[in-house]
Amino acid sequence: MVFLQSHGVGTARAVRIYKTYGDQAVARVQENPYRLALDIHGIGFKTADQLAMQLGIDRVSLIRAQAGVRHVLQEYSGEGHCAQGYQPLVEASVKLLEIPEATIKQAIQVEMDEERLTPETINNEPCLFLTPLYQSYFLSPKPDASYP
Repeated sequence: MVFLQSHGVGTARAVRIYKTYGDQAVARVQENPYRLALDIHGIGFKTADQLAMQLGIDRVSLIRAQAGVRHVLQEYSGEGHCAQGYQPLVEASVKLLEIPEATIKQAIQVEMDEERLTPETINNEPCLFLTPLYQSYFLSPKPDASYP
């Protein structure tokens, strides 16, 4: 709790982090503060990014690029989009994070390798889905058309 609060994390968030990670909270946050956006409800990319900067994570780090790409896709999904074209995603991520395109492309590849992003071609354009959105759309049973 003291460690988290000394790095600008409020009490309520620090409690949620501790409840999630237990005695490993400090080690996990130091290892990859961006995991908070994945693991803790109510902590998003921006909060994790601020904490990462306070912990000395390099602005051009691969873990920051990965989290930023996921954040951009989550923002698109909040606007009602299930997927985004590869190149527009790269451009939006570069703009948000202000890091080189090559790092963003590498981050996208790692996210696909780790199955957090799923590629799909839509109208002959390479697109990317957050894997849970892809699975809920493509892998969930479709309603029976004959059902009223």
